[in-house]
Amino acid sequence: MRFSSTVRSAALAVAAVFVLATAAYASTATTTMTVASAVASNCSIAAAPLSFGTYNGTADVHASAAVTANCTSTTQYGITLSSANSYKLNGTGSNTTYLNYVLTQSDYSTSLAGVLVAALAATGTGANQSYTVYGKIASGQTTAQPDTYSDTVTLTVTY
Repeated sequence: MRFSSTVRSAALAVAAVFVLATAAYASTATTTMTVASAVASNCSIAAAPLSFGTYNGTADVHASAAVTANCTSTTQYGITLSSANSYKLNGTGSNTTYLNYVLTQSDYSTSLAGVLVAALAATGTGANQSYTVYGKIASGQTTAQPDTYSDTVTLTVTY
């Protein structure tokens, strides 16, 4: 029984401290504070390389590459393409020959003319949104010399 009376005495002492502490602060005042944040429109874009492989001039060569845009939810955006070499794959060094190519948004039939998605009215979701760029080198470009040909295409997301 001694343990129980010791615990009871300690509990009463703690309660007395709280009562005295509360009595010392008998009045209160309150206020509110605003907690806020802003979400800015933001987009990012990434693209995989597009490699046509080997071209022999006798047949069209097709390739495709994935493009991913990620924009904050409800952000309107568009994607454009810009070729450093006017959509020509240039040879290296003193090789001045080139291969013309086109990039399209679908089945290789319509040139993009610089726009990945015609009349783009895409809206960001906050998650990755995927597109495919299709490329074609038409057959019959027989003046190209054996070499490695390349171009750089810049993809720009405008929002």
